[in-house]
Amino acid sequence: MDKKIINKLIKIHENLVSILNDIAENSKTDSSTLKKLSELNDSYIESSISTNPSTPSRILQNWLKIHCGNGGTDEEIRIHIVYNSALRLNVLKEVIEKDNSPFVQEAALLALAMRTIKDPKATPDDLFAVYIKISERKSFKNSKRIKAAKEILLKNPKFPFERIKSFRDGGRSESAGINRHRAGGESPPHGRES
Repeated sequence: MDKKIINKLIKIHENLVSILNDIAENSKTDSSTLKKLSELNDSYIESSISTNPSTPSRILQNWLKIHCGNGGTDEEIRIHIVYNSALRLNVLKEVIEKDNSPFVQEAALLALAMRTIKDPKATPDDLFAVYIKISERKSFKNSKRIKAAKEILLKNPKFPFERIKSFRDGGRSESAGINRHRAGGESPPHGRES
């Protein structure tokens, strides 16, 4: 085949992928278009879809299963997904508990903290429950993501600072035992108890 034609086709392909990527990252793109784009199996486009808040949660959940390997693109896609607000909260919590990558788990913990502080219905108990969940991850103690997650929780004016001393002194039964389900277990309706 003629080299000029090949170069022209390559340029057309690059332009097409760039246009499709722009569509994939646009939050105004409808879910059916995002679904069709997700079927292209292009890692560049998948990366944009994974961060788009308009992406249907079922696509994100499916990708968590497909991209389950350690390292490389699989971990990167899962990290993008956990930060996506379209991912269901119960799925995010499952990633925290079950993902095989500590880096993805850390990102999911930070995403949980970010969601919690943005939730206008979050109570001091909710904030503290997430703080406990993060603090219980001893293996992540010096991680930048874990430090950032704790920091954003502590900056929230609703955070119950008076409970930290009890928690640090080992008095977890008063605080952690009562509220543990809020950060990691089943969520009550609307994420709150009645």
